[in-house]
Formats: sequence, structure tokens, C-alpha cells
Amino acid sequence: MLARAHIFIVLVLGCAPVLAQDRALGEKTITAADLAEHLRHFASPELEGRDTPSVGLTRAQDYVAKAWLEAGVSLPPDLPVLGPELTDDERRAKILAGFRRSYPIPGPEPDPEGCALTLDVTGLERKSFALGTEFVPVSHASGDASGAVEFVGYGIESETEKFDEIPPKGLKGKIALIVEGEPRTPKRFEGPELSVDANMWFKLANLHKAGAEGALVVRRNPAPTPQKGASKSQTPLERPALGFRYTFATWNDQRATREGRDPQRITMLPTLEISMAAAEAILGEDVEALAAKIDSSVKPLRRETKGRVVSLRSKTRRADVQADNLVGWIQGSDESLASEVVIAGAHLDHVGVDERGRIGTGADDNASGSSALLEIAQALCVARPRRSVLLCSFSGEEKGLLGSKAITGRMPVDAKNVVAMVNLDMLGFGDKDNCAVLGIAQNPTLEKLLNRALKLSRTGIRDLTLQGGEELWERSDHHPFHRLGIPTLFFFEGLPISKNVDYHTWRDTLDKLDQEKVLNSARLAFNSTWLLAQDDSRPPPPSESR
Repeated sequence: MLARAHIFIVLVLGCAPVLAQDRALGEKTITAADLAEHLRHFASPELEGRDTPSVGLTRAQDYVAKAWLEAGVSLPPDLPVLGPELTDDERRAKILAGFRRSYPIPGPEPDPEGCALTLDVTGLERKSFALGTEFVPVSHASGDASGAVEFVGYGIESETEKFDEIPPKGLKGKIALIVEGEPRTPKRFEGPELSVDANMWFKLANLHKAGAEGALVVRRNPAPTPQKGASKSQTPLERPALGFRYTFATWNDQRATREGRDPQRITMLPTLEISMAAAEAILGEDVEALAAKIDSSVKPLRRETKGRVVSLRSKTRRADVQADNLVGWIQGSDESLASEVVIAGAHLDHVGVDERGRIGTGADDNASGSSALLEIAQALCVARPRRSVLLCSFSGEEKGLLGSKAITGRMPVDAKNVVAMVNLDMLGFGDKDNCAVLGIAQNPTLEKLLNRALKLSRTGIRDLTLQGGEELWERSDHHPFHRLGIPTLFFFEGLPISKNVDYHTWRDTLDKLDQEKVLNSARLAFNSTWLLAQDDSRPPPPSESR
């Protein structure tokens, strides 16, 4: 975060010409400590993989918006100027909301008319649970069901592990309550790796075969993960709120679905996902404690109930779901050039959670680029280059560059005034003194600018890879801007991408990240952005726009 002393200097002396163009002062705000805190936040399992859209992505965007506001980022020029009649709190709320740019994507969403969850306990008043906070429907698992509740652990039936939680007498007429995933133990079920037996669709198929009327899947709190460079005294993130999972992640090395049992090809039970608090209220016991007991003993544990009847309704519908990008503005310090714009962007989304409950924390892809963008935004607010800078924190990249396509489809500024676009995507793997930058083949004149950026200060990057990566050129958020005829530079960790065996897997975690490499790349990208926003001349359009 921007130190208070820096905020004071910018507010008091922001118009001073020396400070307005002090690149070195801006670069000093790019620190290892700030970067580590951003990374810790974005790559936290509590954000559940930052799927587009999701509660986790919204929480990550809130963090970005607040950091921008603190650094001095303002609203883009296509929004109305905020009047002086607003209170400080009102102005703050308007700016935070104004950073968001919504766009529609097709997908499933909960149908409120077809969703309900109630509990009847003998002798007590009926309890109704709240959609969105205490329960959500599961896509492909619609229907109505009612019956007595029975807790059957993780709902696993595994011949390989000789672990069977399904009662011998079956579950006819019952509502099965199960915990997401599988026992957390290093001894069984492939240790820290989640086995195929954790697959939710397999579990639901087994429960249906056992005669269950419906199922309640308990959303368990994420297991702790290593946090490289984090202090033991750091406060952990708040536990995640329950949110509807619009999609389930698919990994590069996803094994084939066993026996073809997937949500499109099996008879599905009416199913809801529920919070841990709702599970405790329904069962009348501490479900987290029961799950921990199974983890410790690795033995099935069941609980039948008497006089506790659940009624559930699950339904989703196809709709245009709203997703958000974040867009911010740093006004140029030179009136003659401030109408010209450099765009700096990174995608904040990742791929979410898979059907086994594995969270894709996306530390490299792209907590690294998003953290670097935050540091660059802060530095530019202090350095104040001559041209203006448009900041873009994209969503939907993992779904086909949806966020950047939405921005280029409705630009906040005239595209003719955009000098260049700088994209930061995956900066944390490989040699810490090397950085790959794609876009020179399309924009040859920018090679000299990159070499100048290398010499501008000691960034830690000594070697640039400027050739290759053609297979990546259309796969990140610079490309829609390139298609508009805007010169673009794509900062990347190194080539080829196949060297990064954790790419698009659940193993892309913070402990695998080289934070020094991310820091070095952020400093180089800042220097490059500064030069693009400071030079008298602007680069020519790309030689081709494929």
C-alpha cells in the first residue's frame, strides 16, 4: 500500500513539476513487502479460485478498488465528474462503484422461484434457510426432495481405498448430508492430492444408487496452504461467503471422468450446496468437528437423525450473468499530452474450484500480474508521467478474454488516443533475472524502448526474451487491443510455457512462486509504461493486427 507520507506529498505537492515527473520516486514505492501482501491476498484459498463470476473474484476486486483509491487512482473520463456536494464517505463509495464495468456472459444462475431449503424438527417451528448465504443450487442437479436427514461423512464409496460411507441398508427416502472433498489425511486417498473419489458427481451417483431422495453438500472451509514469505502473525483472510458456482474448473492434466459419469450423463439427485453453519443447524451437531474426526481416524462416521426432516428445491436457469472489470484513471501531468493514453492491465480471474473441491489459487496465473499491476499503479500515481494511464483489471480472461473484449468493445477513451497497451500475465516462474516480452514481432520499434527501460534503473532483470511465444500471442488480454491497431507489449515469465508444469493446475500455489522475479518484472514493466507515457513521440501502429 502507498505509505501515508507519499500520500501527503502527492496531495500537497502534486502540481510541482519536479514531483510530477519523478520516475525514481515512483519506483521506490514498488516494494517486496507490498507485493507479498497482494500475492498473499489474491492467491489465498479463501478466494476459491477467483472464477468469473464468483464471490471470491468480487472479494479480490474489492481489494484492488480500495488499493487504487488509496493510491490516488480516479474515475475514467467517460464518467460524470463527482460534485462537491458529496460527503467524503459518499465520494468514496461512488468512486469504488465507478471503477466497476459490468458486462454479460451466458451461463447458469440460481432460479429463486425454484430454490428453497427448510428444516422441520419435532416440537419446533419450521426453519427456512436463505438462498445465496446459507444454500445455493447445484447446476445439473435440479428437483424437489424431502426426507429425514442422514449424515454419511464425505459420501465416498471406494473399492480401491476400502472406504465405504454408504450405509449397508442404503438411504431409501433419506436426504444425504455429505461434506465436500475427501478426508484430509497424508496417509490415504493419494495424500495431499485429491483422488477421483472426491468427485461430487461420482458421490451423487452413488447416493442415487443407494436410494437417497436428495443431497446436501457441505461447503467446507479451505485447508491451510503454504504462504511463502508470509509472517506467522499475519491475520488470515475471512472465511469465504457461500456463493453459487457457475462453473467447475478443468485442469490441463485432468484425468478422464471415471466410467463416463458426469453431470450431463447420469441421473442426478436434487442437490444443494450448503454452508457449514446451515449443516450444523440441520444435523444438530458440529459438522466441521465430525469431518475433522474422519480426517484423523480415516474411518467412516455416520449419523442418523430422528424427527429432523429437510425439504429442498434446487433449480437453475440460463441467463446473461453479470461479470465485472475494473477500470481506473491516472491523469497525465502535461496538458498538451494528457489526452493521450497508455493502458496497463492484468487479468485478476482464475479458474475456480473443480468438482473434487480442489481450489485453483492461481498464484502465478495471474495473482502475479495483478499484484505487479497494483504496485505499478501506485508508482504511476506518485511519478505522474506526462500522458494519462488507464488501468484495467480484467475478469473473464480464462473464459476466452471476455473481459478485455468487453473493454475494447466499449472503450472508456477514444481508441485513436491510445498510445500503447501493456499487459502483465504470469510473472513468477523461471529465471528471476529474465523476462519474456511478446509483441516485438508486431511492434519492432518497441524493442529500443524495452532496452531503454532496462537501462533506466536496476530492476533486477538483466536478460530479455523477445522472440518466440507465437502460440501465446492470442491467449491473453493484450490481443483485443492489438486487434484495434494499438501497439501492445505482453510481459510474461519465460518461454516456452511448457516449462511451467504447474500452469493451469491446482498446484499453482504461492509457495511455488518466485516473488523476487515478480518484483523485478514489475519494475521493468513500470519503466516501460513510464517511457510510453513520457516520450515526446508515440510508437507507430502494429505491423499486422492478427
